[in-house]
Amino acid sequence: MTSRNRKSLSLKEKMCILEKVEENKHLKRVDLAKELGLPVSTLNTLNYKRWLHKLKLRHCLTGKAVSGEFGDVDCEKVHDWIQNKLPDLIKGYEQKDIFNVDETGLFYNLLPSKTLAIKSDTCHGGKKSKVRLTVLLCANAYGSEKLPPLIIGKS
Repeated sequence: MTSRNRKSLSLKEKMCILEKVEENKHLKRVDLAKELGLPVSTLNTLNYKRWLHKLKLRHCLTGKAVSGEFGDVDCEKVHDWIQNKLPDLIKGYEQKDIFNVDETGLFYNLLPSKTLAIKSDTCHGGKKSKVRLTVLLCANAYGSEKLPPLIIGKS
């Protein structure tokens, strides 16, 4: 079995490849891949990502995280605090000396909420596990110092 060297492509290289694909629609992918010195799978992956990106743009789709706490926050007060109070608090400190700490829950025993199944099959799930760890995360504003996560406890 021969070993294959993998090559990572820069964004500029990927854009050039996609332009060549657009210019040479009459060529087979195999021939174009040989001409560019790339495996056909790389060409297919780049084309799929472009197709997916265009689909998302065309239908205004995006991936979003669901948060249940939006209604609890007064956006005007937050904006006012960031504009008026925060600069006075951090005046005299360097970015590397300003830290943010946040507590979060880690549901380590939770099963996925979706699965792939045949349409005619019925899927049954059980109760969702609520077993979680409380974790403390901390990093500085500059991003140069990230402390290891601190496990506070099981809840």
